[in-house]
Amino acid sequence: MFGGRGAGRKRFSLLLLEEGEDYVADWEASCRWPAGVSGNWQGQPQLPGRLRLCSKSLFFEPEDTRVPIARCARIRTAQPADAL
Repeated sequence: MFGGRGAGRKRFSLLLLEEGEDYVADWEASCRWPAGVSGNWQGQPQLPGRLRLCSKSLFFEPEDTRVPIARCARIRTAQPADAL
């Protein structure tokens, strides 16, 4: 409530996963804002958030709720996630 825009809100949901996809882990991370992309109203070079690893995709959930969740689909691994 008092921690800034979107503080304490969790937007990521398992409903974002494909059928048969498994959630593996998540980490606190920051993402660099590409210079050629408009919309950086805060003027900050990095965007804090959470990186979420799933069996078929990778998600970045920014702390700022005005910025959408980014998804990299169809990632491939050298070995199955359960073998790690």
